[in-house]
Amino acid sequence: MKILVVEDDPIAIKIAEMIIKRSYPNIELFLSSSGEETLMICQKMHFDLILLDIGLPDCNGYDIAANIKSLELQENTQIYMLSAHIKAPSELNPKVLASINGFISKPLSFEKFNHITAKLSLEVG
Repeated sequence: MKILVVEDDPIAIKIAEMIIKRSYPNIELFLSSSGEETLMICQKMHFDLILLDIGLPDCNGYDIAANIKSLELQENTQIYMLSAHIKAPSELNPKVLASINGFISKPLSFEKFNHITAKLSLEVG
């Protein structure tokens, strides 16, 4: 299983990396800190799950999510948006909800991450 974490905050990146690696030590984990870098990675490699921060320095996560979903390589990728400012999916634009699979309020925790992976029944090889 391949997971991409898109986050610009160094502390949030370290937290996500620790949670994911402790939950699934053999997972292929990739990190990105900008929208431009994320799109370049997603054009070359399929991901099973993308955890995508809404507020990135070079663009917003909403646009990135729509662009990722338009890529043939990512049409089955599960995208979960992350935000410290939005606390519930009902606060998101309905158009945004159509291009993502779920929402997580920050901070990411073991409980939240494991809930996603259990819900998606993702297999870790």
